[in-house]
Amino acid sequence: MFLLAHAGLTACAMCQVGLKFWEFPGRNPMTWTPVLFLLTLLEHMDMFTDALFVGTAAACSDTIADQFEKSWAAVGRGGLGPLMAKLTFGGLAFSFVLAAYLPQLVYLPSPAVPLFLPAAGLLLGALAIGYSSWAVGVAMALPLTVAAINFGERMWRGNFTRQLEDRKEGALWVGMVVFQNFHYIVGDEVPKSVRLVAFGLVRLLYENLLQLWLQSSYFAFTFEATGDTAKAKILVSLALGLGVSVSKLPEMFSAWYDEMRLPADCRITVYETLRRCGEPRRDNICPCVSVLLFCLVALGPVLAVAAKVYFAYACPDHVWNILGGCVVLD
Repeated sequence: MFLLAHAGLTACAMCQVGLKFWEFPGRNPMTWTPVLFLLTLLEHMDMFTDALFVGTAAACSDTIADQFEKSWAAVGRGGLGPLMAKLTFGGLAFSFVLAAYLPQLVYLPSPAVPLFLPAAGLLLGALAIGYSSWAVGVAMALPLTVAAINFGERMWRGNFTRQLEDRKEGALWVGMVVFQNFHYIVGDEVPKSVRLVAFGLVRLLYENLLQLWLQSSYFAFTFEATGDTAKAKILVSLALGLGVSVSKLPEMFSAWYDEMRLPADCRITVYETLRRCGEPRRDNICPCVSVLLFCLVALGPVLAVAAKVYFAYACPDHVWNILGGCVVLD
């Protein structure tokens, strides 16, 4: 339902402004409208699975409570174990979703609100499904989705005709994809590279990677209790989230690299940086440090989530953390 509403709004807006869907804009394939549209669908499918996961976590919270508490006790740092035991796994999942999505309603301008009405409906629906039934969940999600369709297309069309000038920004705004939303908050006085890094990194960490960490933990906690079909569904959701996260990295890395303001002798292409990082030369320090910082901040958590999924199969009790390795729950 959410994806159908989004696709409908996209089609209407693109028709109104005359965007040519199949026209290739240049050498960068990431600016091609079909690619942007695909990334947008992936983004919203990821939001959909995040919302549904809240209901699943709430419904199964009691079942996995023991593993959840023991995994935090095994960390043994910061005294978070008792706090997490009070919060429960379902409460943690719910708080993460609220922290990731509700602030966007405050910081984004009004034309973006219809996009998040279905997300709010899905969140409420997921909670209702977890605590009641599918019928109640659909009944809660449907009105907000209908409201978004009713006035969303008109608001988006008006925003297109007033604010958008070039084809790339038009395609990005249609889908609310990855980075360009920040442009309408701070204005043109902030360099584009700063917007890409700041807004993209915040969304990557708080909207994608926290959810992936929760879902990979759930996969580990329920490993023995779930069958092959259930495992496959969770893995598809995780693969979707990882794909969305990785799709944000190339443009964000390019902007990060540009914003480093390296000395003239350090300014080389990204490809050249990766090639030269293996060479023990003094003039390789600047670009290589930039690459390492980016990998630590953005790519590291993505790899950590993938590692949690791998060790769900490799560890005897299926739970793994960065600080202690495989966790013994018995």
